[in-house]
Amino acid sequence: MRISLNSLGRLAGGALLLCCAACGPHYLSDPLTPEEHLTLGKAYEARGENERAQGQYTAAAATVPEGDFYLGNLAAAGGQDAAALEYYRKAQPDMPDDPHLNNNLAWVLCRLGEKNNDKKQLQEAAVLARKALAAAPPELKPFCEDTLRHSQRVLRGEAPTENSLPPPRRRRARQDDNLPGVTAPVAAGPGTPSAPHQPALTRPGAVDPI
Repeated sequence: MRISLNSLGRLAGGALLLCCAACGPHYLSDPLTPEEHLTLGKAYEARGENERAQGQYTAAAATVPEGDFYLGNLAAAGGQDAAALEYYRKAQPDMPDDPHLNNNLAWVLCRLGEKNNDKKQLQEAAVLARKALAAAPPELKPFCEDTLRHSQRVLRGEAPTENSLPPPRRRRARQDDNLPGVTAPVAAGPGTPSAPHQPALTRPGAVDPI
């Protein structure tokens, strides 16, 4: 008895379907590493494609705390301070001594504390900013000093009371420097007389020198 190639192909296909059904659903593993998701996310964010950036950061956050850190940066940059606070809080247990996280968390707490007249949040902001400053590399120290100084001013009642802190701005990440068509604002350093107060969102290991 002869079996044609077409018949043999149909039999093989049916057997494969039965095998797949017996094994249940099969999920393909993520082909990208968390670091690759973060790199893609930063590239998308630099181009203003925030939804794509959020997707990449979310994928990274399933494995590493830096994903939540960058999600917090994205939310804070969009003025979504409550969401940013949640992301930073999720990353905090795994990054307790990271000066970038502590500085950015302090800044968000300062904004929320000023808006809500919450002295507890302002006090925590000052503590975190001081902690960030103690561990900060030289290029990050001016940002941490800026955050600490502002949180202390708000606590003393010396800051403006109209709750009009500007949305956070980040320094450009070095990973983005070679991307075509990418520009990014540079936060003014302390002591710049004509510049308004600039918040200090940063990126780990990727802050441009002052």
